[in-house]
Amino acid sequence: SASCRYGQTGSGKTFTMLGDSDSSGVPPGTDCLGESRGLIQRVFEHLFMRIREKQEQARVSETL
Repeated sequence: SASCRYGQTGSGKTFTMLGDSDSSGVPPGTDCLGESRGLIQRVFEHLFMRIREKQEQARVSETL
């Protein structure tokens, strides 16, 4: 899947995709941006959450 963004300069395309850029010096895995996370961070967060859920489901079904 791809996402194309176009629009007027300064309309917030980069902010929408990347979120707030003021996260320098924050340890990995820290939710430093909260609601200022961009679309990319939110998509990957959801993707990895789903992967963990599927792994846990597989472990549970293996023990049955």
